[in-house]
Amino acid sequence: GLGNHAVGKIAYSLTGGNWVKFEGYVGMTDEKDPAECTFGGSAVFVFSVDGKEKFKSALLKGTDGGKNVAPVKVEIDIPSGAKELMIEFQDGGDGNSCDHTVVGDAKLLTKAAFSVDAKGKLTTSWGAIKALY
Repeated sequence: GLGNHAVGKIAYSLTGGNWVKFEGYVGMTDEKDPAECTFGGSAVFVFSVDGKEKFKSALLKGTDGGKNVAPVKVEIDIPSGAKELMIEFQDGGDGNSCDHTVVGDAKLLTKAAFSVDAKGKLTTSWGAIKALY
């Protein structure tokens, strides 16, 4: 995954690949103690492809009522010929103290990623391995 402190931007070149999709999860790290940071920081995540906004999260906080807030799934279709993916980490409107953002399980995918039938692959194999212990 990617960790960044809001406010910030990360740009990825999409040239040279046949990318069709970006997938990942966004949220705040759980390293920040809510007692220290009130609610574990806050941020807004914006994903753009070639300057066109494709995803914008609601305001995400690290905790709510003392419990960690679940990450939000991001799925973006990448148009053919796209040149740049920009991930922007915006301040949550309360200053950037404790705003430790995360993009987890981030991946750019080609069509090949969707041509595999995953049914019975990793999970079954892992289950068989675990049974040996």
